[in-house]
Parts: sequence; C-alpha cells; structure tokens
Amino acid sequence: MRVFCRDQGEGEPVVLVHGLGASHRAFDEVISTGGYRYLAVDLPGVGQSEAWASNVPADIAERLDVHLTSMGVTRFRLFGHSFGGLVALSLAALRPQSIVSLVVASSPALGLGDDAKRLLKHPAVVAMSGWLSRTTLPVPRPLVQAYLKWLWGDARAVSESAVAVAVENARNPRFLPAMIESLHAIAGYQVPVAALRQATFDKRVLWGERDPLVSVIEGERLAIAIGARLQVLTGIGHSLPEEAPLEVKAALAGTESPSR
Repeated sequence: MRVFCRDQGEGEPVVLVHGLGASHRAFDEVISTGGYRYLAVDLPGVGQSEAWASNVPADIAERLDVHLTSMGVTRFRLFGHSFGGLVALSLAALRPQSIVSLVVASSPALGLGDDAKRLLKHPAVVAMSGWLSRTTLPVPRPLVQAYLKWLWGDARAVSESAVAVAVENARNPRFLPAMIESLHAIAGYQVPVAALRQATFDKRVLWGERDPLVSVIEGERLAIAIGARLQVLTGIGHSLPEEAPLEVKAALAGTESPSR
C-alpha cells in the first residue's frame, strides 16, 4: 500500500503528522518557513496515501516507523496535530531512541468523555456509521467553510485556499469511513504514559487558547501526564499548523515565539 510522504527542504529531518479531515497540505505554511527537511505524511486512506494501515494510532505508528526506516530516516524531530498527536505519542513511545524532540498539538490524547463513548456505541450511530462507510456523499463547500470558521481561533483568518484544501480532502471516498474509524480509535486510546515519562528527549504540548474542539485543560492534563512543557497560544484555535506556523516551528526548535 502506498504511503505518501511529502519530502521537502534540507537539514535535520522533521516528521509531521496531520489530524482528522486534513492531509499533508495542513503543513504548507510550516514547510514554507524552511530550515529543516520536512517529511509530511498523509495518514492511511487520506490525501495521496492508500489505506496503508488501520486507523488505530499504534498500528499507524508501527507502519510509519518501518516506512521512515526504509527512507533512511532514523533520527528526527516529531510533530503531531490532533489525531496525528496520538500517532506521534505512539511512535515516540515505540522508538524513543529515534526522537530528537516531540511536539504534540491540540490532541485528544486522553480519549473521549463517557457520553461520547456511549454515543459511538449507540445502535443508531453504529448503523449510520456502517451506511456512511459504504456511501460517497458530496460535502458542501459552505458547510466546510462554516466548520473551519468554528475551528479556527479567528474566523476572519480562514483563507479561501484553506477552504479549498479542506473541500478537496472531503471528496476522498475514504474521508467519512476514516473519520468514523478514527473517532472509535480515539475513544479507546490510552497514552503510553510510562514510556513517555521515562523518555529523555524534549517534550512539548502546544495548544490554542480558543480551541473549541479540545480544551486547554486537556492540554494541561496531557503535559502533566507525560512530563512535558505546555505552551498555550493566545488567540489561536484548533488548527495550529495553519493558524500559527511560526509558533509550530519555534516549538520544534525547542524555543518559544516571542509573539505569543
């Protein structure tokens, strides 16, 4: 199965893992800042990737590790956003000797609440999920635009290019099934706390103050759990790679942008 990995730039390798509903294009602005060899992967069945793993973070991490090794990438900085943060946490616990630094941003790593778990197991939701997994539905552009405006800390900052990329991602036949499978994976995810607390590489948790999807409190809890430093970005929502690319790069470098 094809694993698409955008390989751009020169210098120290940085592996970038996007969140649900996104693709490697979420990191366009981060990559444009230069300074590293950026390796932005498309998750299974997303963007230009085939279904190269199940939508379970640990499985994705194992297969991504194999793929990176085949590329000769054995030491790297690692960034995971949202669902990609679960993959990054799993990969860092699996291969701590390969990680120079870890940044996890706006990630629902502590799972879903009990109400959300019960909802996912409800017979009506299970039946609907099965139907959606076999159906290709068009996603209206206005709906995508409205969702992004809710997701970003400043709705005025949502560009037409960001909307266009999101619409393109949503047209992938695997989009809805992958979203549903990933939500179930989030519900059952457990942070490999022991392995990460013992790890000696630099660990950072990056969060948007205005994140409407995963609260800053979850970021604080995650940082405490794995022994990481927490940085909260004022005026920023959930989509950190697109909303705050310079701050993402600063966190990767182990510094903080003076603008936040």
